[in-house]
Amino acid sequence: MKKILFYLLVIVCLTTSCVWQRTKRYKIPKTNKVLLIYRPWFTGAAYVTIRDSGATALKKSDVDVIRVPIYESTELNFVLEQSDPDKIYYVDPWDFATLHPRQKKYKKIRFEDKRFYQPRQPATRFDVRPGYIEVGVRAYANYVIYSEGKDYIELEPF
Repeated sequence: MKKILFYLLVIVCLTTSCVWQRTKRYKIPKTNKVLLIYRPWFTGAAYVTIRDSGATALKKSDVDVIRVPIYESTELNFVLEQSDPDKIYYVDPWDFATLHPRQKKYKKIRFEDKRFYQPRQPATRFDVRPGYIEVGVRAYANYVIYSEGKDYIELEPF
């Protein structure tokens, strides 16, 4: 009886481990890119990157990832040019993210950078400028939001 319970516990732990450690993929509209989010079990962090649409997996040992602590207020935005989606900028408003590049794939910008954002009148909110798209990782790295101008949609993993 003890062996059966032990084996059941092992199976439950392995299944839970696989579910928690899987990589979520999000197709970025109007580009040939996907956003990958890898959340290892018990680390308190997510590893995020943008790759070409054929990419399927991500590990924390990959060379072009951004490590983001997982909090309720997790926020990391990527800005891509529609004409050249290989130019990728990122915004880290809380300075929590850690860049792990061996190649300089991402360039950090400020949220108010007028090259990429324009203020929405009369509020203090900023919208991404025409010609750019923004993809944001939010709330424990569980939600991904796509915006183009004033339009926002929540992306679903596939």
